[in-house]
Formats: sequence, structure tokens, C-alpha cells
Amino acid sequence: MAITKLIADSITSGAIASTPYFFVNKSGNQATTDGADTKITFDNVVVDTDSGYDNSTNYRYTIPTGKDGKYFFFFHVNVSSGTASQVRDLNVYIRKNGSNIFQAQEKPYINDASRLSMSGSFIHDCSASDYFEVSITMDTGSGTVSIEARTKATSFGGYRIIE
Repeated sequence: MAITKLIADSITSGAIASTPYFFVNKSGNQATTDGADTKITFDNVVVDTDSGYDNSTNYRYTIPTGKDGKYFFFFHVNVSSGTASQVRDLNVYIRKNGSNIFQAQEKPYINDASRLSMSGSFIHDCSASDYFEVSITMDTGSGTVSIEARTKATSFGGYRIIE
């Protein structure tokens, strides 16, 4: 009986919860140009248990003090080149403290892909004050491209894994 109460109290107090955790997305489309390295400005915070995400200046998640450990991060990106050109290549980068630590690439197999979606996830060892951000480059051959927010489909999130 004492063990059951200890576990219940730990869950209730958050002692064994996977915190901190956060999930952010875009409230509107973000324009960029063909081939430009563009940080995604996730400006809508859905949840952020420890206030680690900056949605107005740097658009990045910072590991809170005392919350070191392994984290599971995930992202989903929708892009569009409109009707004038096609998406030939999409690269999504996750940066830690300004350096690339994860890259996902998609090259569509069809010639008229004006839209492309990509998702990814990874686990990473983190220390307090490490920060994480998402950027893309996209090749359309020319023109303006858009990081889409339709149905809140471009998103970024993560949580600490309890070991």
C-alpha cells in the first residue's frame, strides 16, 4: 500500500512526468525566397510547461535550468511554391546553439510538386541553456516560396524523457 501511495503522489506532483514539454506552431504563412536559409518563426505557443520557448524574438526553445537530460524533439513542415514553380528540394535543419545537429531532406519524385510536407523526430542529450530552432532551405528554381500554416500544420515540439 505504501508503494502505491508513493507512486500516486509522484505522478500527482509531477515528479515522474515527462516535463518540461512544449508544442508550437505558426499562426500565418511565412514567405521566403528560393534557396534562402530561413528560420521558421513559430509564433503560436500551444503549450510550454516551463516557459522555455521564445515566440516573439528568437523563435527557439531553451532548456530550462535544472532540466538537463535526454529530450525527444519532433517537427512537421508544410511548404508551397505556389503555381509558378515546383518544389525540387526541401531541407529542414534543427540547430542546437546555432549549429546543425539534424537534417532531413526531401526530393519529390514528381515534376509538378508545388507543395511538400516533411516530418521528423530525434532524441538528443541536452544541458540547461542549450537552445533549439528550426530552419529550412528550399529549391524551386525561382520565385517566392511559403512556409505554410494552413490548419496549423507547420509545428515544432519536444519533451524531456524520464530515464
